[in-house]
Amino acid sequence: MKFYHPWYFFCLMIFGIFHLSSVGAQTSAAEIRIVYVSNTTDMESQPGVGGLSELSNLVKSLRSQGRNVLFLHGGRALGPSPMGSFDKGVHMVDLLNNLEPDVMSVGQGEFSYSEDELSLRAREASFPIISSNLKDSRSRALLEGLHPWQILRVGKFKVGVLSLVDPEVKINYLLSRTDVGDPEASLRKQALELRKQGAQLLVLMTDFGGLYIEKVLKEGLIDLVFETSLGGDPRGMVQGKGFHVLFSTFDRAAVVGLTQVQGVWKSSIEWPLLKDIRPDPEIARIISGYVQRLSRLLDVEIGKITTPLDTQRSVVRIQETAFGNLVADALRVQTNSQLALINTGAIRGNRLYEAGTQFTHRMIKSELPHRNIVVKLEVTGQMLMDALENGLSRIEDQRGRFPALSGMIVTYLSNPVQDLRVVSVKIAGEDLVREKIYTLATVNFLADGGDDYIMFKGALRNSLAGEVILSDMVAAYIQKYKPLGPKVEGRLVPVIQP
Repeated sequence: MKFYHPWYFFCLMIFGIFHLSSVGAQTSAAEIRIVYVSNTTDMESQPGVGGLSELSNLVKSLRSQGRNVLFLHGGRALGPSPMGSFDKGVHMVDLLNNLEPDVMSVGQGEFSYSEDELSLRAREASFPIISSNLKDSRSRALLEGLHPWQILRVGKFKVGVLSLVDPEVKINYLLSRTDVGDPEASLRKQALELRKQGAQLLVLMTDFGGLYIEKVLKEGLIDLVFETSLGGDPRGMVQGKGFHVLFSTFDRAAVVGLTQVQGVWKSSIEWPLLKDIRPDPEIARIISGYVQRLSRLLDVEIGKITTPLDTQRSVVRIQETAFGNLVADALRVQTNSQLALINTGAIRGNRLYEAGTQFTHRMIKSELPHRNIVVKLEVTGQMLMDALENGLSRIEDQRGRFPALSGMIVTYLSNPVQDLRVVSVKIAGEDLVREKIYTLATVNFLADGGDDYIMFKGALRNSLAGEVILSDMVAAYIQKYKPLGPKVEGRLVPVIQP
């Protein structure tokens, strides 16, 4: 069985000196080193890759070499994860408290278990968690426990740190009481305030890109931007008066240097591998304790899958997959529904499985870490058609709204001239009837309008026997019908418009 590391786009940055010079052993008074990491939902180190314990030792080593070291965390740490499905991110805050970041940014993953849980984790953290464009929609103040920005003294410099979260977080995580401010307007307002308070270096952490980054760097409003990308090669580039670090790898670090020369910041970048760093035994001990508890709960075999499975993000969000079919079939069969539909953004393992893999509860929790509750709806054919159009609307962006289906065959345009993609929908061999009522199994996230599935909000809900989490229902299905051989069957058929 081949595993792909689940720390999506993990990256590390250390700042020392500019352009192509190497990072020195000691930090001068004019230099700053910034250690940056993001996407650390998996607490365990992976063979040949590394993890939190290796990161801890690197941070400790750098801090011992000089005092001008700043450790920033770019967010996407609290969830989703197998352990997080039980403690809602408490374990990750405990680990980060031991790593001692100076600041952490709010990323989309911080909302995996609701706004209230984020506020609770923020109060438990020994470090500030910041967001510069989030507001509580009721009080108009920042979400409880968060800060809008931070100013830190690093050597002789005052460093201002800001954070922006993608406005689509409101749709992606169905936030009920959080407003997301315009990114550029929020950034400009907060940056000017930090400059007024004497910040000499302004750093932005963000989980989405856009033209606003190029604009604020060229203007000199921001000096340094860390952007988490969803793909492509990691790189650092000078843009105007600033430096832009774009990272998407999870198997290496980035070493960047910052120094001030006649009032101008200069930079350099290297990409060392984390697997070459010795683990911190104390952090490894803490992680081991959590892993042992998780193993007692989840390391139980539930059934063999006889066919290979691919759950890589770049695959499940653009096409039909065997694993997506497995999950959708489990919902349809276990709820005795005619149809099933889930958003493939719920699938988070990002792995390849060989044929014959013995699945465990841990594997299913890793693939489906959100606490999605299964629901059964009565929907019209028109609702279903609207839902399919929504699910297929942003294939090129690899958005999590892309559907996995059971009980239907959908033909759609891969190159639509207009917005409409769906060509035909077959249910039990017959064309979908827009006025007809169908029973549909899905999850509460979509039933409540998440990922823009707002057409389901008016659907009648049928009662099920208690609340069942999606991952538990899929595990029960595998256990009941093992061995299983899910495969791609032509449920989602792309065609090219002539």
